[in-house]
Amino acid sequence: MQLAMTARLNPKLATGVLLVIVLVTIALVRYMSSNSSHEVTWTIINVSHGDRTGDAHLLQVPNGETWLIDTGFADLAEFMLVPYLQENNITRLDKLIISHPHRNHYGGIHVLLDAGISIGELYFNAPHPIPCANEDWAMGCDLEHVLSMQEYAVQFGVPIKSLEPNLVLSTTLNEVFSFRVLYRFDGNDTPAGITSINDTSAIMRMDVGEVSVLFPGDIGQQIGEYLSINGEGLDTDLLSIPHHGVSVSAPDSFFDRASPEIGFVSGLDSLWNSDRAARIKSYFDTKNIPVYVSDKYRAIRVEINNGSYEVYTE
Repeated sequence: MQLAMTARLNPKLATGVLLVIVLVTIALVRYMSSNSSHEVTWTIINVSHGDRTGDAHLLQVPNGETWLIDTGFADLAEFMLVPYLQENNITRLDKLIISHPHRNHYGGIHVLLDAGISIGELYFNAPHPIPCANEDWAMGCDLEHVLSMQEYAVQFGVPIKSLEPNLVLSTTLNEVFSFRVLYRFDGNDTPAGITSINDTSAIMRMDVGEVSVLFPGDIGQQIGEYLSINGEGLDTDLLSIPHHGVSVSAPDSFFDRASPEIGFVSGLDSLWNSDRAARIKSYFDTKNIPVYVSDKYRAIRVEINNGSYEVYTE
């Protein structure tokens, strides 16, 4: 004869077990939120050397993606940027964002691909032909070179996308992290007239909780002056100082609007301490705003989490 046995769980014990499960779940969610979803690591990789400057901003964002803003010149990307990425086991860039079409910002695209670093999306606007043609110096705007670089990326299966005003690049549903394009002008039809290619830089803003970062590319006097009067969303905690810190970049009124706590220069310390950067350096010195310059280090790392940030140098 087969006996049927029924096990009954004490109601008080069942309630206690359920409560423990709920508490553990809440704690796990909070832990994951505080240690992953709210944190961004921004690393300014030095790609300036000799008498040449460049930008490379590595972003490790809450959804687990890795982004890069700009690459520096091709040869500097080869012996400065790529080794840093490889040593940190970075083999994929989910987004590569080019602020504007000058070679010290996009020149390393093919170097990254040739090194086996895959690119999920390439945000890279071709320049308007009129302001591009106005730059006839060696490292000035070169439309043919830009188009060939885009085509090279396409051959690797990389989709080319455009940076446009109000474009939101953050893909996480977590409201703590936001990354968006505030402004981008084509250099021809702008509120400041025909401008330089530097003034076609995408002005981008990142917010992590209560901490904000502004990436204004290489904007110069014309767009910088316009934004200082008409711009919105420019106030920031951390500022990537435009155009490698040289004085032909944005006017003091732009920095007044940004009002940063700390500035970061992607460039040469010798240049930052020269007459070519005297105006901007004097502005930050007078305001007692600390400034980090990239070529004094291999990299500058900013950890942003839960409304606070820490700056480390490597």
